[in-house]
Amino acid sequence: MISFEQVTKIYDKEIVVENLNLDVIDGEVTVILGQSKSGKTTILNMLNRIVIEDLGEIFINDVNISDFDIKTLRLSIGYINKEVGLFSNMDIRKNLSIVPKKLNWDNEKIDTTLNEYFSILDLNYYEYKSKKVYQLNIEEIHKIGLIRAFLNDGDIIIMDEPFKNLQSESRLMLSECLLKLHKKLGKTIIFATNNLEEAIKIGDRVAVIEEGKLKSFDKADKLMSNFKVDILNDGSSADLYINMLSNMIIEDYMIPKLGKDVRERISQNKTLKDALTFMLQKTVYDLDVLGENGKIVGALNVKDIIKALTYLKG
Repeated sequence: MISFEQVTKIYDKEIVVENLNLDVIDGEVTVILGQSKSGKTTILNMLNRIVIEDLGEIFINDVNISDFDIKTLRLSIGYINKEVGLFSNMDIRKNLSIVPKKLNWDNEKIDTTLNEYFSILDLNYYEYKSKKVYQLNIEEIHKIGLIRAFLNDGDIIIMDEPFKNLQSESRLMLSECLLKLHKKLGKTIIFATNNLEEAIKIGDRVAVIEEGKLKSFDKADKLMSNFKVDILNDGSSADLYINMLSNMIIEDYMIPKLGKDVRERISQNKTLKDALTFMLQKTVYDLDVLGENGKIVGALNVKDIIKALTYLKG
C-alpha cells in the first residue's frame, strides 16, 4: 500500500499540497481528480521523488520512500503523461526496451513480455516492433505508451493526465485499453485527471483535490452520493450519464437568478458535465451562471442537472 501521511508541499511560500492523508490500495486504480493547478501533478511527483515533500511522510509497503535509492525507486515505478515521450529516432522495440534493459532483462524476456502485453490490446507485436513513431497514429502512440508504463519490475504506475490532449472518443478507447492491461497485469495505478467521466470509468476510488486539499475520497461509484444523484442508482453505468451531460449546454438548463449571489460561478457556454465536475471539486450545490459580458445571467443547482438527466432518461 502507498500512504501519504500529513504531506505538505510549499513552493515560494505558496502551499501546493496541504496536509494530505491518502492510502492507495494495492492492485487498485486510484484517480486524483482536480482542476489545473490543484496539486495533482505535485502529488505524483512526490511519490517518485522528483519533488520532495516539505512536511509529512510517504510510505510504500510501510517503508519511507526517503529510504529507497532514488534510481531503484524510479525504475520500479511505471510512468506516462500526456506527452507519452517515445523517441522518434528509435523503433518501437528499442523504445520499449529502455527500462527493461536497465532492469537487466534479456532479449528473450523482453520479446516474450512485449508479445504478451501487445496481445492484451489485440495488437501484433511483430508487426509493430520495427516501426518508427512517425508511422503510428496518435491512438497507437498512446497504446504503446500504456504498454511501456507497465514494463517495470515493481507494482506501481503513475499516470499524469495521459489522455488530456485527445478527443473524447480516443480517451474512451484508451481508457478501455488501460482497464484491459490493469485487469490482466494487476498493477497499482495512480491516475491524475480533470475529467469526471474518465475518473468514474477508470477509478476504483477517486480522490477529489481542490487547491492542494483532499476534499473527498471514496469508491468511484459513490462519488455522486454527496450530491444525491439518485438516477445513477438504476443499474446503468455512471459514465453513460456523464457522457450525456457533456452534450448539454448550461445556457439551455439554467434557471432565473432569484436569490443572493453565490461564490462559485461558471460560464453559460460550459456543459452540465463541466458544472457537475466543478460542483464536486468545490463541494458546492449551487453556481451562478455568467453570460458573454461576464455578468450573472442565471443560476444552476445540482437538482437542475438531475432533472435534465431524468428528462433524457424518460
